[in-house]
Amino acid sequence: MLKEIFASGVSCSVRSPTQPQCSTPSIPKASALLYFCPLLSFPFGSPPPSSPEMFTPLDFEQTFMIEGQILGFCGPLFFSCCPELLPMNVVSNGTFGLVDTGQRKLLVTCSHVVADFDREKAENPDFQIAVLLGAGYPVGLARSQLIDSDSRLDLATFDMEPVLSHCSERRFYRLDEHPAPTLKPRDILAFIGYTGESRSLDPMGANFGYQSFGLSVADVSGFQIAADVSDTTLLSDREGQTLPPSRSHGGISGAPCFQLTRKNVLRLAAFATEEGLGLVRMTHASRIRADGTLAT
Repeated sequence: MLKEIFASGVSCSVRSPTQPQCSTPSIPKASALLYFCPLLSFPFGSPPPSSPEMFTPLDFEQTFMIEGQILGFCGPLFFSCCPELLPMNVVSNGTFGLVDTGQRKLLVTCSHVVADFDREKAENPDFQIAVLLGAGYPVGLARSQLIDSDSRLDLATFDMEPVLSHCSERRFYRLDEHPAPTLKPRDILAFIGYTGESRSLDPMGANFGYQSFGLSVADVSGFQIAADVSDTTLLSDREGQTLPPSRSHGGISGAPCFQLTRKNVLRLAAFATEEGLGLVRMTHASRIRADGTLAT
């Protein structure tokens, strides 16, 4: 059954914070804060001398608790070359976030994902787009559910009302109750991206693994945000081994990005749109209107 062969990597176990690689006396505030599985991205950027504030091991340990919170608001989105949503029909994937504006429950991903789908659909009428909502089986996303798509923002919104019965394992972030915060350089952002490199397929099943990132904001320009991802180290949750650098972070498009406050409170701030030249670029979540349309 499809319910038994599709997985989105949410069942991985988090390693104990007492592992040797986590026992450093202090961690610069500009560094990543997160230790997730199956992979972790650490940007080792030292803060300027004028910003000596450090995260203690206790701060570091507390961040382990937020992985489950982030996973509840996101998941993998994939393209299938056939109407049958079987593992070996998966050709590529990205990430989505779930938002409740108070008026509508939305799935948010990138405009270029929709454009790629439309281009493939024109060549292959059987081409499908689907999502995993935590129950272990894929749910088709109809083109008719699209509310808005804006190439300048590189965001797209879908109405989730027709498939809410499949969403019991996911949550919609209440953007109406917790508006997106204003960001500034050096703010800490956390997000999970379902990268293509972390996807594994065989006839018996499909697993959409994820990489988890903790980055500091490098630049804010209007509704566009950038964070440096060039100087990172990847650690596996197995024996704390260091992994070769990722060849690509493709698949993070559409990932909801959360501001992590000093008290470990998560606030949805932006959506990742692209990665290139050592930067992750994002669009501020305030661009999403209550009716699901997008404000440029």
